[in-house]
Amino acid sequence: MPWLSAEIESALELRTGLLDLALAVTERERAEALTHRVDDLNKLNGELKLMSEELRAACASAEDASRRKSEMISVVSHDLRAPLTSVKGSLDLLGSGMFEIEPEAAQFVDLARNGTAYVLNLIEDLLNLDSLESGAAVLNRRDLSLEELVNEAFKLVRSAAGKAQVKLELVTQSRGDNRIWADKERLLQVLVNLITNALKFSPVGSRIVVSTSSDYSTAIIKVADQGRGIPSEFIDAIFQRFKQVEDTDRTEKRGVGLGLSICKSIIEAHGGTIGVESELGKGSTFWFTVPNSELG
Repeated sequence: MPWLSAEIESALELRTGLLDLALAVTERERAEALTHRVDDLNKLNGELKLMSEELRAACASAEDASRRKSEMISVVSHDLRAPLTSVKGSLDLLGSGMFEIEPEAAQFVDLARNGTAYVLNLIEDLLNLDSLESGAAVLNRRDLSLEELVNEAFKLVRSAAGKAQVKLELVTQSRGDNRIWADKERLLQVLVNLITNALKFSPVGSRIVVSTSSDYSTAIIKVADQGRGIPSEFIDAIFQRFKQVEDTDRTEKRGVGLGLSICKSIIEAHGGTIGVESELGKGSTFWFTVPNSELG
């Protein structure tokens, strides 16, 4: 039976009402969702403001620490190094034999000379490390032969190796002459430091092997000894400032724990990496990489 006009009108009104209700629900849901989003954004904005304040405080603290560090370095450089250098010169003169002094007094002079030299070396290490870490140090890069560099390092440590009765050996693990693009004096400093450290912990009659190898992009240098090795818990910290494997190393080995930190800074300034592999009772192998001259 056909619908009456009143029924059709009623159905249309019902549909319109349902549509209005659906639209109202949708709008309410949208409004609620928008309110939630606004609340989330306000919360996020508050967190960002807090993080910003903490970051400003951290930056201010870092700037203050940097300023204090610069002041300390300035004091060390000007107010300590100069007078200590003068004192050492006087002590060297006293110990040169030009003056007659009692044997007992001569022993005290030697102790004072050694102590002064130790402090001066520490000051130089601190200044050197600060210069490298601040980026103030300029690398004088040039094309170098790794084998020639190692042989020059051997010349500088040969006397110490002779006294320690330790043999030095160079092994080239790739064909041809390994070339690198680097600062000769800085890399020589790294090699001498690593070899000297190896000598300190090498037993009489052992050997230290320095090996070189390279591919197109990178050269690798390793310094392997047959010493006591490094405990695994010290491996990650060995390149940090003032880190020693044993407390007695500071006095018995005459070290303060800055040498490896300086080595790390020098190698990283060249764009390379440095690390160590070690086994207790069998020895350690310190290694570092530097880019080849072909990529310089």
